[in-house]
Amino acid sequence: MCTEGAAMEEGKAPYTIVFYDFNGNEMDRCGYDGEILYNDLEAITGVGGQPVLYHKDSKLEYQESYDEEMGVAYLDMVAADDDTCTVTLRHDKTFVDMMDTIVEGTWSKDGNAYTLKSDDGDATVTVSEDGKTAVYKGIDGSETNMNVLREASLAVGGSLPFKMSLEGFCDIDTTLTQQ
Repeated sequence: MCTEGAAMEEGKAPYTIVFYDFNGNEMDRCGYDGEILYNDLEAITGVGGQPVLYHKDSKLEYQESYDEEMGVAYLDMVAADDDTCTVTLRHDKTFVDMMDTIVEGTWSKDGNAYTLKSDDGDATVTVSEDGKTAVYKGIDGSETNMNVLREASLAVGGSLPFKMSLEGFCDIDTTLTQQ
C-alpha cells in the first residue's frame, strides 16, 4: 500500500550502512535501525530513486524469492601454491570449494573461523587477523595456506542522521544480514 504526501521525517538511525565502489572509495551512506533501512542516498539512485523506507521482512513472507537469489562473493581465497585451488564464500551463506573437486554447501562463522558444511563432510577456513591470508583445513584434515583475494566486509555501525520525504512511500520487504 502506498501513501502520498507524507511529511518530511528527520532523526538518527543507530546503524550506518556504507556503500563503496570497486576501488574502495566511499560512495554513499544510509541509516538502518534493525527494522527499517532509511534509503536517503544521494550519490546512488535509480529510476524512481526518491527516498523510501525499506521494511525488514521479519516474517519471511518472501523466502521463496530469497532462496532463488544468486550468491555474491563475500570472501575469496586461492591456495598460495596453486592458482587452481580456490574457495569462495557467498553472502547468502553458501560456498564453492574447488580445492580438489567442486564441493558446495553452507558456511557459518565464529570469529575469524569459518566452518564449511557439505554432504561430503566439513572443512574449515581460519583467516589471519590482518585478513590477507588464511589456512584451509580440508575434509581429509590436510591444511593449505591461502591468500585472501576479497576480504569479508559489511560496514555497519555508528549513527547517521537521516532526512527524507515519505511522499510516494511504498512498503517494500527486504532483508539485511550482518555476516
